[in-house]
Amino acid sequence: MRIHAAELNWVEITDNGRRLCLRMRDPAGHAVSVSLPVECVNKVLTAVPRTANELLAGGVEQVYAVDSWSLGQDRHGLVLTLHLPDGARIAFAVKPWQISAMASLVGLDMSPRRDRLN
Repeated sequence: MRIHAAELNWVEITDNGRRLCLRMRDPAGHAVSVSLPVECVNKVLTAVPRTANELLAGGVEQVYAVDSWSLGQDRHGLVLTLHLPDGARIAFAVKPWQISAMASLVGLDMSPRRDRLN
């Protein structure tokens, strides 16, 4: 069955956080809903093209999971690339002392803080 939604009315997490429920209206005004396992959300979002600027535009409150990372070198010097679970990648030109500073944080008390470390 294909559902052509005209509007999205409600989004909720159900089944103790295991499902995402989207309540919509079709073009005729009928209520329809779709329920997806939350594991599918990243696959849905992957279908929407995004640039690195759009990924970062979420602001300081947006937190992205890192699936893996790589550290390489090019004309910019050291390049730290963060790989997100949905396949997106964000690369940063970094200095050796910045990598050392990040590594020095391993094992420290990392309770939530609002201050910057650089």
